[in-house]
Amino acid sequence: MQTVSVAPGGATMVEFKVDYPGKYALVDHALSRATKGLIGILEVDGKADDSIILDKSGDSRKQLGEMKH
Repeated sequence: MQTVSVAPGGATMVEFKVDYPGKYALVDHALSRATKGLIGILEVDGKADDSIILDKSGDSRKQLGEMKH
């Protein structure tokens, strides 16, 4: 699941695992509020394991679905 419904005035707690270091944005459904500062950045440190994002040939473009013309 990538989203959690939280009623107005409500709160929630989630637990999740991040498998790759980087900066991850946390925003609500109204993305326009992010431009006003309503955004959280989760910064994850650790050793990068490229095997989880690269395909077997080592070309991440195939993993992302490179467009063919």
